[in-house]
Amino acid sequence: MNTMLYILAFLIIGGSLGFLGGGGSILMVPILVYGLHMEPKEAIATSMIVVGIVSAIGALRHYSSGRLEWKKGLAFGLSGMTGAYMGGQLSFYIPAIVLLALLSLMMISTGVVLLRHKAKIHPHPKKIQNHNSTLQTLIYGLGTGSLTGLLGAGGGFIIVPALVLLEDMEITSAIPVSLMIIALNCMAGILGYLQHMNLNLYLTGRILLVTLVGCIIGCVLSHHLHPESLRKIFAVSILLTAAFQVFRLATPFF
Repeated sequence: MNTMLYILAFLIIGGSLGFLGGGGSILMVPILVYGLHMEPKEAIATSMIVVGIVSAIGALRHYSSGRLEWKKGLAFGLSGMTGAYMGGQLSFYIPAIVLLALLSLMMISTGVVLLRHKAKIHPHPKKIQNHNSTLQTLIYGLGTGSLTGLLGAGGGFIIVPALVLLEDMEITSAIPVSLMIIALNCMAGILGYLQHMNLNLYLTGRILLVTLVGCIIGCVLSHHLHPESLRKIFAVSILLTAAFQVFRLATPFF
């Protein structure tokens, strides 16, 4: 039963990456820490490997069908890689409990934003027309990359709206680009982590396989289903997981 629950969880994580361009990866670290009893920093590094590879394959799948506008996300992705590498290096100096606390705050913020999100993004939003738009893109990229490298979360729900607003992209086009950026961020972040971290590659491979299947399913469903209901389900799941994690952090002898 436990094995089936973990398989379902990783299928959902992969599905959210393919369907929404992000979201489920933020659940990966708590599942690895509290479900599979990994050390927090090992869980973050494992999450980056799995999420990075799955996102890259998802982005390539979109590319093969002509839906990946990779040039529009290049500046965002390159600045994100810089931030992710710095975050991976910085994690060595930060206690694991602090990283989990920061992840909890990120999860709560993400869940609240998703639940409060009501406004629809128009197919052709008005781009921010000023000379600082490129600078804003670089800042957003650096910030989301730093979070990925530090906490192992892809940041898709930050990346997708930023691409829509700053790069004048349709949301359906922003999702494949988000996968590309997440893959780049995770690649850079894991380079920072692996300099002070060893991983269980066998277990990582099994998790990767299940998550990849979920991503492929999500990519297929993204062309047939409306994301709003799934978005709310993920929001509740993220908030419940965050609440559990905060409880465990506050009661270390539980």
